[in-house]
Amino acid sequence: MRVLCSPQGLMEGRHPGQGVRDILASGLKAGVLDFSLFCPLALVDKYGWDMVRLRRWLREAEQLIALAREQGLDLPLALAPFWPWETRAELEVDFLLELTEESMRLAAKAGAEAVLVRPVGKEFYLRLVPLAKELGLQILLMNGLRNVGGHLVRGLCAEPREAARWLVELNLEAGEEIFGFALDMEAVNLCGQDMQALIHAAGTRLQAVLASDRGPEGAAYLPFLGGGHRKGLRADWLGLLRGLRDIAFDGFLMLNLRDTAAPLSPLLRPALLPMVKRVADYLVWQIELEKPLRTYPSVVLFGAGNMCLNYMSCYGEKYPPIFTCDNNPKRWGEKFAGLEVRSPEALRETEPDTVILICNIYYREIEAQLQEMALPNPIAYFNDEYLPTFTAERIDWLERGE
Repeated sequence: MRVLCSPQGLMEGRHPGQGVRDILASGLKAGVLDFSLFCPLALVDKYGWDMVRLRRWLREAEQLIALAREQGLDLPLALAPFWPWETRAELEVDFLLELTEESMRLAAKAGAEAVLVRPVGKEFYLRLVPLAKELGLQILLMNGLRNVGGHLVRGLCAEPREAARWLVELNLEAGEEIFGFALDMEAVNLCGQDMQALIHAAGTRLQAVLASDRGPEGAAYLPFLGGGHRKGLRADWLGLLRGLRDIAFDGFLMLNLRDTAAPLSPLLRPALLPMVKRVADYLVWQIELEKPLRTYPSVVLFGAGNMCLNYMSCYGEKYPPIFTCDNNPKRWGEKFAGLEVRSPEALRETEPDTVILICNIYYREIEAQLQEMALPNPIAYFNDEYLPTFTAERIDWLERGE
């Protein structure tokens, strides 16, 4: 999985240098070539259909491409200019097609592998196929919105069955797998859709996720830092993480923090980027929670509490542990959730390719303990915040007298 940082809120089209440096300083290695920074179609309402002006704005992207190459920031994904959901201007498809093709050429120049193109119509996408084949680019459809009387409602490819049907039909027409899918959480959040169902419908053709937390009036915040956490305003992180785990997602994960970063002074934005990296690492960990279980032939658990109980409820049958261990000597020898509880010293008896899965919130302390034991085993963390299913069974430690 590759994590990308959206430039929205972090840089301006004419002066992208500081934004590039800030992203790299955070530890992130890749960004998105977002042409809406350079070619804001919302200004068509003001300036009209001026292709010369828009093409000049678009060429400013070359400055970002050159800076990214010079500084070492990868741009593997591009976002073509798109019609803002709120605009009331009449859509001129030929104009948008020409602009999209210009963007695709620049994206290929930047070394991009795929271009995200918001839904317009099947015929529009098919007209892009020859250029996509010539440039070696994949075209990613996105779930969209539409403006009905000033209200945003579900648009093209927003329904799971429709998105799946479009992908099949377009690839058949193209004669090869040119088209994939990108899930835009901002659109899903606004419409209150079933995130997991959309992910399942796209399946292995889901190549990118635009991840953002939800705020009032469609604002896009850094994941888990949304502006509104009242019931009904929360992003469906549970549905997202469950769905991405279900399909073993291994595509682009793009973090959109537009409305978290934009209000900040440019002097404060660099302080935000380390948090972006931490959030990115957390999301990757949650999505790939089963990866160590699939990678190693056997597993032992460290911890004999509620997290162990949740592991056995969700994964005990699929990935049965040899045993679990605990630092409390009073627990050694007892049976817990169908497992024998042993001393941490019992870990020395396991095969070197047995993964030790820490099932306790004191991750760092336990990991340090295991490292001091100089065990050859791989170590991984388990977490029960976003499980495939939840169990109502809990341990009352007060009743146990612990």
